[in-house]
Amino acid sequence: MTTKWREGTEMYAGWTEDQIWKVFGLGELQALPGFARKIMLKGNVADPWSEEGQKALAGAGATDLRLYHHQLLFVVKFYDCMFAGNNLLCMDGVGIGKTIQ
Repeated sequence: MTTKWREGTEMYAGWTEDQIWKVFGLGELQALPGFARKIMLKGNVADPWSEEGQKALAGAGATDLRLYHHQLLFVVKFYDCMFAGNNLLCMDGVGIGKTIQ
């Protein structure tokens, strides 16, 4: 028996990031509410919610923390399945990250 696997997001293949954010109603924000928007990759390792951490994240050493296009497509697929009452299997190693799942 051979199973033909597919990504399950083919119907969104032509969507741009701008279009995806608009679907979420987040066209201007282009970020998920409650998720960090900056990260410190080097240097200051202070608690990001502390005053010191907030100052560091506002500085030049902070890096933007954004979802990749394929991760955004997963979130669209997740909501489509959820609202349609369909199951969704989130496989390990597909690049979405456990936090988003």
